[in-house]
Amino acid sequence: MILKWLGALLFFLMMATPFEFYAIKIFIMIVLVSYRLYVIVRKRKLDLSRSVFFWFIIFILFGLFFSLWSLMFSFSNIEFVLKILPVYFVWPLFYMLLVPYLLNLSIVGMLNKMMVYASIFISSYLTLAFLSLIGLLPIPFELFSLAKPILGRSESVEVQLFMPAVTSLLFLNPFLFSSLLLGVYKKYNISQGLMLFAFFVTTVAVIVTGRRSLMLNVLLAPIILLILLKLSKIKLDVKTKKALKKFIVSLVFGGIILYGYLVYSGLVDLGVFWDFFISGFDFSSDGKDAASSGIRGEQFTAMIQSWLDYPILGTGLASPSEYVIRSEETPWMYELSYLAWLFQTGIIGFTVIMSLFAWLFVKGISVIRKNNKFSYMLPIFVGCFTFLVGCASNPYLQAFDHMWAVFLPVGLINYCNKNQNI
Repeated sequence: MILKWLGALLFFLMMATPFEFYAIKIFIMIVLVSYRLYVIVRKRKLDLSRSVFFWFIIFILFGLFFSLWSLMFSFSNIEFVLKILPVYFVWPLFYMLLVPYLLNLSIVGMLNKMMVYASIFISSYLTLAFLSLIGLLPIPFELFSLAKPILGRSESVEVQLFMPAVTSLLFLNPFLFSSLLLGVYKKYNISQGLMLFAFFVTTVAVIVTGRRSLMLNVLLAPIILLILLKLSKIKLDVKTKKALKKFIVSLVFGGIILYGYLVYSGLVDLGVFWDFFISGFDFSSDGKDAASSGIRGEQFTAMIQSWLDYPILGTGLASPSEYVIRSEETPWMYELSYLAWLFQTGIIGFTVIMSLFAWLFVKGISVIRKNNKFSYMLPIFVGCFTFLVGCASNPYLQAFDHMWAVFLPVGLINYCNKNQNI
C-alpha cells in the first residue's frame, strides 16, 4: 500500500511540478527501484511480456549506441555524451523497472485519478496566476513562483504564461476529453462532475498559456479518438452512443455561444488571436512571430543539411548541428525533435525510433481489438498520440519528468499482455 501511494505521488509530481522537488522524486525512485530489484531477485523474473521486454531493449540499445556514436565526431565531446546518456539509457531502464507495478487494475485506476488531479492543479494554478498577472485577482503574482510571464514574445499576444507543467496538458487535455466521451472515468469511481470540471479548467488553461501546440491538440483530440475507435473496432452500447452525441453537440453549441459572446462583448480580438495561432506555422524569419517560428525555420534548414552530410547513421544523439546551435548549455537539443533525431541518428536510427512509437499504437489497437474489455485504455493512447504530435515542435522527451507520456502506454500494453497472454 505504501509503495502504491509513493508511486502515485511520484507520478503526480512528474506531471504537476516537472524540474521541481528533485529530492523527493529521487527518494521515491530509490525506494521503488530497490523493491523492484528485490522482487526480481526473489521471483527470478521481470514481469514483462516478451514484446514489451524487447521494446525496452531496442529503445535502450538505440539510446546507448547513438549516444556513444557521438564520440566519433569532433563537434561532440564526452561531456555532452554524459549528459545525454541519462535521457536515452538510464531513465528508460528506470521506467522498465517501474512498468511491472502496473499489473494491478487498482494501480491503473490510481494513475488515472492522479492524471485528473494533476490536470486540475496545473490548470487552476495557471488560471489564477494569469488573473493575478492582469490584476483581476488580489493576490501578488510573486506567490505563483512556478509560473513565469513571457512579455512581448510575439507581435500578436503581449503576455503569455510559461510553466513547465504546461507540457503535461498536451497529454492530459485529450485524455480527459476521451475519458469523458467514453465514460471511462466510471470504471475508476471518478465522478462525472469532477471530470467535467477538470476538462473545463484544462481547456481554459490552454487558452491562458497561448501555446499553439496545446491549441492544436485540443482540435486534434476528437479526430484522433474517432480514428482509434474505428481501428480498435470498439462496440459502444446505446447509452454510451447517446452520451457521446450529447457531449459533442454540447461542445459545438457551447463553442458557438462562447464565440458569439466574445465577438459581441469585444473582450477578445479574435482576429489577433487567429493571426497568432496561424503565425506558428509560418517558419519565415519575418513572420508575425519571428522570435519562435523564425528560429524553428532556421533549425529546419540547418538540420536537413546536417542530415544530408551524414544520412545513414547521423552524428549521434549528443551532437549539435554544425550549422545551428539552439543553446550553449545544451547544444544538441532542438525544438524540432523529429528532425533532430533524423540528423543525429540518420535514416537507420530515425526508422528505429519511429517504429518504436508506431508499435505503441499498433500493439495497443491490437490488444483492444482482441479483447474489448481493454477499451478503457483508449484515452491513454489518445493522450500519447497528441503528446507525440506536440514533440514535433519542442524537445519534451529530453526530460525524465515528461517521458511518462510514452512509457505509460507501454505499461498498459504490458498489463493487457500479462492478463490475457497475448
